[in-house]
Amino acid sequence: MLSMKFAAIPLLFVIACLGGCGNDDGGTLRPSATYTIGGQLSGLGSGASVTLRNNGADDLTLTANGNFTFGVAIADGSTYDVTVLASPAGHGCTVTHGAGTVQSANVSDVAVSCTLTPRGIFSPAASLSTARAGHSATRVADGKVLVVGGYGAAAVSAELYDPGTNSWSPAANLITPRGYHSATLLDNGLVLVAGGGNDGIGGFYTTSAELYDPGNNTWSPAGNMISSHGAHPATLLQNGKVLVMGGQGGGAGFAEIYDPVTNAWSQAGTPAAARVGHTATLLAGGMVLVAGGWYGGPLVSAELYDPHTNSWSPAGNLTLAHYDHTASLLSTGKVLVAGGWYNASATANAELYDPGTNAWAPATNMATGLVLHSATVLADGRVLMVGGLAEIYDVDAGTWSMTGIPLVGRMYHTTTLLADTKVLVVGGDGGGVVQESAELYW
Repeated sequence: MLSMKFAAIPLLFVIACLGGCGNDDGGTLRPSATYTIGGQLSGLGSGASVTLRNNGADDLTLTANGNFTFGVAIADGSTYDVTVLASPAGHGCTVTHGAGTVQSANVSDVAVSCTLTPRGIFSPAASLSTARAGHSATRVADGKVLVVGGYGAAAVSAELYDPGTNSWSPAANLITPRGYHSATLLDNGLVLVAGGGNDGIGGFYTTSAELYDPGNNTWSPAGNMISSHGAHPATLLQNGKVLVMGGQGGGAGFAEIYDPVTNAWSQAGTPAAARVGHTATLLAGGMVLVAGGWYGGPLVSAELYDPHTNSWSPAGNLTLAHYDHTASLLSTGKVLVAGGWYNASATANAELYDPGTNAWAPATNMATGLVLHSATVLADGRVLMVGGLAEIYDVDAGTWSMTGIPLVGRMYHTTTLLADTKVLVVGGDGGGVVQESAELYW
């Protein structure tokens, strides 16, 4: 009888538990907890977008860098797997910490990093309305590119390229026809165009300057320079003023400053050497490095302009005399000088100026000699050279690589970095023919 009583106890316990043993909510089963999956996006270029996917189904399109969270939460203990479904044009995107198991907390450490990776493609852009060489090209505030003047019939005209429609439209004619001038985007959004050959051929250089207003499509006088300059560099200073130094004409050994506030010019100290075919580069500290060029022979010297003291000082000697070369400010703060003429031939030589030591050192040479080419610092910091061929300088590796083949080999052309990270190549002299053609590098 005793055994029967003990045997009944488990049965009674089971029956009791059917009424809710161990369940606080009256027998209703609780849903499993869910948690979100997210992280941070970095490196996405302006105007670009990237689409991510979690677990093969939950898609999320991002158009800006920063934090992100997928829309579908997943159950505790479930796995997640974040991948890149669609990378933006010109980018390569990678995911780290993208897979794992949810452990009773939201996931917020997925990292998506995008890097601009130009693919080395040159493709046609719409043609100019007028063939141009020795012109200028300036990207203005709305993203369009203002192309001005040039020699010959193009000297008086200007036009605007719209990257959104891949089309050109007329801009107002200049007050003074010119080629081999400078063009500088000012802090107020106006474009200062100065000097150049006012017969459009380059045999006679002018002191005149004028301002283009993109909002009103108009030109207005910007005073006269003290000396005439042609085929010269112009550098926007950190104080908003513009330095013009050297070049063809009477101002080879003269430097002057344009002040947008007074709309007037004044002398900028006295450079140590007269120069033509040189470069002028704004350094991170606000000084301007003027390097190389020609005056009675190729110049190996360089000098620095200090806007605070309105004075010049030596900046060492290049390892090789360059003229009609390019100079590019790198992300490291150093300046890359590449190509140009040397002993009447196009040189592949490249070298680096270090502002910290005020000295020059050899860089790896380009694969081929380039002269009267262009240099464009890309959004990822690399430097694109375009001339008869095209090469890329990798700042981190210190190496050059060939990149695509321009549709037309050019001199006296322009290259302009667009907001979408493509590069617009315009006009120039190609095979002895002044070009109407334009192309895009991406």
